[in-house]
Amino acid sequence: MTALVSENLESYTGVRLAPLAWAGWQLHIPSDWRPLKIYGTPEKGWMMVGDAYCACFSIHWQQSNGSVSDGKQWATDRLKRLGLFPDSSPPSAERFSACAWARDVQSEEEKKTTHWFGYSESADLLLGLKVNGALPEEHRDSMKHDVLSSLQTSPADDETIWTLYGLSLVSPPNFKLVERHLYMGDVALRFQKNRQESLMLRQVYPGGLALGRRNFERWLASYPFSEHRRMRASSVTISSWQHPNFEDLVGLRRRGCKRLGIPLGGIMPRWNHALAVQDQTLDRLLIAEHSASVMPDENICENAIAQMNRPLRESL
Repeated sequence: MTALVSENLESYTGVRLAPLAWAGWQLHIPSDWRPLKIYGTPEKGWMMVGDAYCACFSIHWQQSNGSVSDGKQWATDRLKRLGLFPDSSPPSAERFSACAWARDVQSEEEKKTTHWFGYSESADLLLGLKVNGALPEEHRDSMKHDVLSSLQTSPADDETIWTLYGLSLVSPPNFKLVERHLYMGDVALRFQKNRQESLMLRQVYPGGLALGRRNFERWLASYPFSEHRRMRASSVTISSWQHPNFEDLVGLRRRGCKRLGIPLGGIMPRWNHALAVQDQTLDRLLIAEHSASVMPDENICENAIAQMNRPLRESL
């Protein structure tokens, strides 16, 4: 199982750190930093991270798909293309197949930019990270000692952690992110294993306020992504649910079948298992919905609910 990054760590300067994880990589950032923009897919994309005043760094990722034969040469070539020579002792070198960096490069007057490139064979992932050279010195120091030093990846065939905005989700192996719904107070990710199987994970917070607007059943009915199939009322069974190991995870279970409209209703139905749960400790509404061409494995939703925000729960 993939190791979850920890909550409530403290930087060498005493600033509280928070985890950030996406598309197979993980690191720690100061708790007042947030993703500002996310582009692309898990196969190739980039994220800009910053605070309320400016962008602090950007991270680029791309699946290598076996295209890299010499990771060290690849990382060094990235620096050479920028006209830079690698410095010694790059952070997180022990967790990557190869990496290289150029630190505090004088790009403009009073600007010192740091570039870091790495290759993880186990994750089949190429990473590039650029630190904003205009940051104050204490922020640049935090980037070196806290952010870059915490960078790691998950094996390509393992679970994937998705952590941002103070929440975390874990997708099972071989489920690929295909859609995202990222709003303050409402985050949902949809994963697909193949054309016949999908998993949607969602968190809405504060949970008490969300349930004051809609009950569990109505939240399950408000699917955040467009879909052609609709739940057939005659197939639906609903029952109360409580996690066997966590007394504060209480909610509702729904089983049923989603079908296309007439005249295609009999073609490729999707059997559905969903949970809508209130995390009474963290005041979050947690939703997991698994659809498949055969009866879904109910453990998938139950495990997904149990792993939501696990680092934060364990730190309390």
